Amino acid sequence: MQMSRLPTGVRGFDEIVGGGLMAGRVYIVTGPPGAGKTTFSVQFIVNGALMGENGLYLSLSEPVSNIIEDMTNSYKFPIKDLISRNKLFFVDLAPYEENVICGDEKVKSYIEKFLTAYTHKIESAEHYFTLTDVYHFLSKILPPLKIKRLVIDSVMGLRGISPETYGKEFIKFMRGLKTFNVTTLIISEMYETLKYQPEHFMAHGLIVFHHFLHEGRMVRGVQVLKMRGTRHSEDIFEVVFTSSGLEVTKRVIQI
Repeated sequence: MQMSRLPTGVRGFDEIVGGGLMAGRVYIVTGPPGAGKTTFSVQFIVNGALMGENGLYLSLSEPVSNIIEDMTNSYKFPIKDLISRNKLFFVDLAPYEENVICGDEKVKSYIEKFLTAYTHKIESAEHYFTLTDVYHFLSKILPPLKIKRLVIDSVMGLRGISPETYGKEFIKFMRGLKTFNVTTLIISEMYETLKYQPEHFMAHGLIVFHHFLHEGRMVRGVQVLKMRGTRHSEDIFEVVFTSSGLEVTKRVIQI
């Protein structure tokens, strides 16, 4: 049985993973700050929304108003139009002034009703969300909003459980997401090259962004280290930023 593929909307990327991401799976998008993780992830849900697949950006740290402002100032993403048409939804689980950004006040009130139970839990800066918290919240809003593409930013906010149980909890979390038939990107910081986290091994795919000095200039690149169920290149391909978002070139970076 052949899995359906989702075009990412990132020019040049789908060719290196056999035609796009496989639907209904969980992918980790990792790399150092400023390498392109957020842009790639937003581009993925914007492209889906343009094709009629509703998208949700769930933030566990950064105010979503900042993310929207940064993306619309940097790229020609029609984010605000898609929000107004209830194709894109941006939600903070952190207790900021504007937790929900969507195009319908009734929908906003519906989401905020379920947010209350979780935002109270992190008024202490020492509290982290658990995977169970996030799953329970998503279970209330993914079906009614008809979400098909999901971004969780970032996994740093999900590690508030013991290392001994984190692996089992993450597997349960992935299986739970599969029941909603959503394709999920989870952003994960990687501050040290090749220092992997448990979720890197358990996700269906691992997409790594790099930036480094190469031949006398700073370059960015993307590498697919794992993609279950499909053949893919493991080379590092140069990434360029354009007004339309990220583009993956055919230039392979040798390091």
